[in-house]
Amino acid sequence: MKNTFFILLLFLLFSLFNCSEKKPNKHVKDIKEKLSLAEEIIESSIIAHGGDQLYANSFEFDFRGKSYSFTQNEKHAVYQLKFNQNDSLFIDKLDQGKFIRFVNGTEIDLNAKQVDQYSNALNSVMYFTLLPFKLKDPSVIMAFKGKTSIKNNTYHIVRVTFSADGGKDHEDEFYYWFNSENHRMEYFAYNYKVNEGGVRFRVAKNPREISGVLFYDYENYEAELGTTMEKLPLLYEKDELTLLSEIKNENIRTRKALF
Repeated sequence: MKNTFFILLLFLLFSLFNCSEKKPNKHVKDIKEKLSLAEEIIESSIIAHGGDQLYANSFEFDFRGKSYSFTQNEKHAVYQLKFNQNDSLFIDKLDQGKFIRFVNGTEIDLNAKQVDQYSNALNSVMYFTLLPFKLKDPSVIMAFKGKTSIKNNTYHIVRVTFSADGGKDHEDEFYYWFNSENHRMEYFAYNYKVNEGGVRFRVAKNPREISGVLFYDYENYEAELGTTMEKLPLLYEKDELTLLSEIKNENIRTRKALF
């Protein structure tokens, strides 16, 4: 009988010890699940731009005489480019980072330099088109940088850099300005390092909603090399930036999913 009582006592002590060990783990898990202020701002913006509607639909649009399409969810992305050149139909496809080119329906061999060049060009167009959704990519490192006023509206500022596995341009620095009232991403800027570097400031124009997703065109401005990101809104308001180009995504429509 004594042995039975002793065994039961040990069992109860062991159970209590396990319960006390589990509580800290749950607490740590709860802390990890809390979003930082920068993450909250980006999550709110993604919802304002259409949220899950982007993942529920596939889209196609025309940009500078070429046809682009994408199917994107939180785990899988496929981007495609179609254009005609020298009486041939080219189709470039980027599926989870794997690039393939077809010419008149036949896959062609490419060297490493060509793969890098063509995939970067396609990925670049899609990155800017899919903002702010692309700010959830695993390589993104974000930080809240305060508030500011642009054109009499208040904006939250988020700085974004990238981890070393973020691709060829991981050393680039981005700033995003999110309207504090409607949570839309209405301005962004970037400081890039390749090709001797440069500073750009983009202003969102012509907002329109397609199948529940908000799309923009942009005015693309240039600032002097070395200009800090924080100064760009003021320089824009003072009309001291140079307008380089207009970024227009035309004929945006839904299409059949690419996967």
